[in-house]
Amino acid sequence: MEKPLVSQVTNTMTTLPSEEAILTITYYIRQIGRALLFFLLGLTGSWSIHLTFHKITARNRFLGTALMLFIISYFTEKMKIFIPGRHYSFPECLESFLFGILGCICITFLLYHLRRIASRPPESNINKTAPGSTK
Repeated sequence: MEKPLVSQVTNTMTTLPSEEAILTITYYIRQIGRALLFFLLGLTGSWSIHLTFHKITARNRFLGTALMLFIISYFTEKMKIFIPGRHYSFPECLESFLFGILGCICITFLLYHLRRIASRPPESNINKTAPGSTK
Protein backbone atom coordinates (compact mmCIF):
# COMPACT_ATOMS: atom_id res chain seq x y z
CA MET A 1 0.00 0.00 0.00
CA GLU A 2 2.80 2.43 0.85
CA LYS A 3 4.72 1.91 -2.41
CA PRO A 4 1.83 3.09 -4.66
CA LEU A 5 1.36 6.07 -2.33
CA VAL A 6 5.04 6.99 -2.53
CA SER A 7 5.00 6.49 -6.31
CA GLN A 8 2.00 8.81 -6.71
CA VAL A 9 3.65 11.50 -4.60
CA THR A 10 7.00 11.22 -6.34
CA ASN A 11 5.40 11.35 -9.79
CA THR A 12 4.37 14.92 -9.03
CA MET A 13 8.01 15.93 -8.54
CA THR A 14 9.95 17.62 -11.34
CA THR A 15 12.97 15.32 -10.92
CA LEU A 16 12.04 11.73 -10.19
CA PRO A 17 13.94 10.01 -7.36
CA SER A 18 15.71 6.73 -7.94
CA GLU A 19 14.08 3.39 -7.26
CA GLU A 20 16.38 3.05 -4.24
CA ALA A 21 15.09 6.34 -2.81
CA ILE A 22 11.49 5.21 -3.29
CA LEU A 23 12.24 1.93 -1.50
CA THR A 24 13.93 3.83 1.34
CA ILE A 25 10.93 6.14 1.75
CA THR A 26 8.63 3.12 1.67
CA TYR A 27 10.72 1.39 4.36
CA TYR A 28 10.56 4.42 6.67
CA ILE A 29 6.80 4.77 6.19
CA ARG A 30 6.41 1.11 7.19
CA GLN A 31 8.68 1.56 10.24
CA ILE A 32 6.79 4.66 11.42
CA GLY A 33 3.48 2.85 11.01
CA ARG A 34 4.73 -0.16 12.98
CA ALA A 35 6.10 2.06 15.75
CA LEU A 36 2.83 3.98 16.00
CA LEU A 37 0.76 0.80 16.09
CA PHE A 38 2.88 -0.76 18.83
CA PHE A 39 2.71 2.48 20.82
CA LEU A 40 -1.10 2.36 20.57
CA LEU A 41 -1.04 -1.34 21.46
CA GLY A 42 0.99 -0.48 24.56
CA LEU A 43 -1.51 2.24 25.50
CA THR A 44 -4.64 0.17 25.05
CA GLY A 45 -3.18 -3.10 26.33
CA SER A 46 -1.78 -1.50 29.44
CA TRP A 47 -4.97 0.43 30.07
CA SER A 48 -7.08 -2.71 29.83
CA ILE A 49 -4.77 -4.63 32.17
CA HIS A 50 -4.76 -1.75 34.70
CA LEU A 51 -8.56 -1.55 34.66
CA THR A 52 -9.21 -5.30 34.62
CA PHE A 53 -6.66 -6.44 37.19
CA HIS A 54 -6.79 -3.48 39.59
CA LYS A 55 -6.42 -5.71 42.67
CA ILE A 56 -3.02 -7.00 41.51
CA THR A 57 0.01 -4.95 42.48
CA ALA A 58 1.19 -2.29 40.04
CA ARG A 59 4.55 -4.05 39.62
CA ASN A 60 2.91 -7.32 38.58
CA ARG A 61 0.54 -5.50 36.20
CA PHE A 62 3.51 -3.78 34.56
CA LEU A 63 5.46 -7.04 34.28
CA GLY A 64 2.41 -8.80 32.80
CA THR A 65 1.96 -6.03 30.27
CA ALA A 66 5.66 -6.12 29.36
CA LEU A 67 5.52 -9.89 28.87
CA MET A 68 2.38 -9.57 26.70
CA LEU A 69 3.99 -6.86 24.57
CA PHE A 70 7.19 -8.86 24.10
CA ILE A 71 5.26 -11.97 23.06
CA ILE A 72 3.21 -9.99 20.53
CA SER A 73 6.25 -8.19 19.10
CA TYR A 74 8.22 -11.46 18.85
CA PHE A 75 5.30 -13.29 17.22
CA THR A 76 4.58 -10.59 14.66
CA GLU A 77 8.27 -10.33 13.76
CA LYS A 78 8.68 -14.12 13.55
CA MET A 79 5.68 -14.40 11.19
CA LYS A 80 7.59 -12.34 8.60
CA ILE A 81 9.33 -15.56 7.54
CA PHE A 82 6.16 -16.48 5.65
CA ILE A 83 6.21 -13.25 3.59
CA PRO A 84 8.41 -13.56 0.47
CA GLY A 85 11.40 -11.24 0.64
CA ARG A 86 11.04 -10.54 4.36
CA HIS A 87 13.05 -12.03 7.23
CA TYR A 88 13.03 -12.18 11.03
CA SER A 89 14.96 -9.36 12.70
CA PHE A 90 15.43 -9.40 16.47
CA PRO A 91 16.40 -5.68 16.57
CA GLU A 92 13.06 -4.82 14.94
CA CYS A 93 11.35 -7.07 17.48
CA LEU A 94 13.00 -5.09 20.29
CA GLU A 95 12.10 -1.81 18.61
CA SER A 96 8.44 -2.81 18.48
CA PHE A 97 8.62 -3.93 22.10
CA LEU A 98 10.18 -0.63 23.22
CA PHE A 99 7.46 1.42 21.49
CA GLY A 100 4.86 -0.76 23.20
CA ILE A 101 6.56 -0.23 26.58
CA LEU A 102 6.62 3.52 25.90
CA GLY A 103 2.84 3.43 25.45
CA CYS A 104 2.53 1.34 28.60
CA ILE A 105 4.59 3.84 30.61
CA CYS A 106 2.54 6.79 29.29
CA ILE A 107 -0.81 5.27 30.29
CA THR A 108 0.60 4.08 33.64
CA PHE A 109 1.65 7.63 34.53
CA LEU A 110 -1.66 9.02 33.33
CA LEU A 111 -3.69 6.56 35.42
CA TYR A 112 -1.41 7.15 38.43
CA HIS A 113 -1.95 10.92 38.28
CA LEU A 114 -5.70 10.52 37.76
CA ARG A 115 -5.87 8.28 40.85
CA ARG A 116 -3.90 10.84 42.87
CA ILE A 117 -6.26 13.60 41.81
CA ALA A 118 -9.31 11.46 42.62
CA SER A 119 -7.96 10.47 46.06
CA ARG A 120 -7.38 14.07 47.21
CA PRO A 121 -9.78 15.07 49.94
CA PRO A 122 -12.21 17.83 49.03
CA GLU A 123 -11.44 21.28 50.34
CA SER A 124 -12.77 21.74 53.82
CA ASN A 125 -15.27 24.51 54.59
CA ILE A 126 -14.47 24.57 58.32
CA ASN A 127 -12.46 27.80 58.34
CA LYS A 128 -14.67 29.65 55.87
CA THR A 129 -17.44 31.89 57.06
CA ALA A 130 -20.85 31.97 55.48
CA PRO A 131 -21.66 34.98 53.31
CA GLY A 132 -23.30 37.74 55.26
CA SER A 133 -22.25 36.45 58.69
CA THR A 134 -20.03 38.39 61.06
CA LYS A 135 -17.36 36.71 62.96
